[in-house]
Amino acid sequence: MRFFPAIDVIDGRAVRLRQGDYGRAREFGSFGEILEVYLKAGVEGIHIVDLSGAREPANRTNRELILSTLAGAGPGLPLVELGGGLRSVEEIEEVLLAGVERVVLGTGLLAGDGFAKSIPAELRKRIVVSLDFREVDGVRQVAIDAWTRTLSTTLGEAVERFAGAGFDTFLVTNIARDGMANGPDLAVYRDLVHSFPVKVIASGGVRTAADLGALSGIGSGRGALDAVVVGTAVFEGRLGLEEGILACRA
Repeated sequence: MRFFPAIDVIDGRAVRLRQGDYGRAREFGSFGEILEVYLKAGVEGIHIVDLSGAREPANRTNRELILSTLAGAGPGLPLVELGGGLRSVEEIEEVLLAGVERVVLGTGLLAGDGFAKSIPAELRKRIVVSLDFREVDGVRQVAIDAWTRTLSTTLGEAVERFAGAGFDTFLVTNIARDGMANGPDLAVYRDLVHSFPVKVIASGGVRTAADLGALSGIGSGRGALDAVVVGTAVFEGRLGLEEGILACRA
């Protein structure tokens, strides 16, 4: 399992939201400053979310700043995955050509079948399908549009559908745990890696190296836990970058 610290970006500033609420954003410096810290620590991957683009897909300014900053960082970048507001194959190709390794797609894929079907088969291995869910009467139901809409589609149904279409990597977030530092949802990740032949990226709730150890302990089944995205615990200083890297390698 790999350790991917997160950088959520609004207007060039690194922020953290609580449960996706833009009105509860906390700022931690510029994107460039945080990126430099991550690169110096030798992280294996970086998870970047263009929150400006996620809120206003037509707004490309923040994405262009992110891409130019990555280009200015020079060679030797770790794996970089970027999501937020990407709504066309042309935009995906543009981002990949700019040096991003994987593109994260959520609402654009889930809102209808057209976008997913338009993505060429050779690109689907470089797409991370982002699935946010909330539990409703014990059922894990997928949420979209910045968590304002809950679909009748269950988490398992969504994974099965996209895996069958050639997408093999899934970023899975329990909404109740995002930005709350109340521990990762071990049960959902255990269920997914034992039920589906996919790569799963855990996100939400990680507090300490012990949480990372618990995630690593899930092991493999039909699929595997590929990485964990950590944001709040790193920004608040409760989990060091080097500590996180080592805990995921243990």
